[in-house]
Amino acid sequence: MVMVIGMFLSCGNTDDDLTNLLSSNDDPDEISEGVTLLYSDMGIQQLKLEAPILYRYHEKQIIECPMGMRLTFYDSLGIVESSIQGLYGKMYSAEEYLYLRDSVVVQNRDNHRLETPELHVYLKQDSIVSTKRVKITTPDGEIRGKYLYTNSNFTRYEIDSIGDSYYYYKEETDAE
Repeated sequence: MVMVIGMFLSCGNTDDDLTNLLSSNDDPDEISEGVTLLYSDMGIQQLKLEAPILYRYHEKQIIECPMGMRLTFYDSLGIVESSIQGLYGKMYSAEEYLYLRDSVVVQNRDNHRLETPELHVYLKQDSIVSTKRVKITTPDGEIRGKYLYTNSNFTRYEIDSIGDSYYYYKEETDAE
C-alpha cells in the first residue's frame, strides 16, 4: 500500500510543470470582435486598424486578424493617404512589421489600386513589398508584373517582370 501511495505522489505535477504547460499554449490571450484601433504619434493619428475579429498575443506582441483587416494611413494633417486590406493579417508590434494575404488591396488618394495575393509592410522603413504577382490600376492604365516595392502611401513604386499591361500616354505639345 505504501508503494502505491508513493507512486501517486511521485507522479504529481509541480506548480512549475503546470505553468509551463499552460504558457506553451498557442491560444490568444485576448479575442475581440468588431475592433477599431487608432495609432498616433504625439497626438497625431497615423494609422487606423479595423478588423471583424482580432486575436492578441501579449507576450509575443502579435495581433492576428484571421477574418481580415483594413489599415488606413493618415498624413500629418489627418488626411487619408492610403489604405490596405486583406482577408488575413498579422501584425508583429515589436518588429513594426505587418503581413497580409488573400485578396490584398492597396488604394491611395490618387486612385491608384494595387491587387496582390500577399504583402509585407515594414512600418519602420516606410516600405511595402510583394514577391507575388501584382496588378496596379490607375486612371491612366493597368500594369501587371511580379515583385513590387513601394512606400506606405503607395505614391512611388517599382515593379519587375512587367507584362500584359497597357497605359494611356498623352503627348504634350508646345503651344507657341
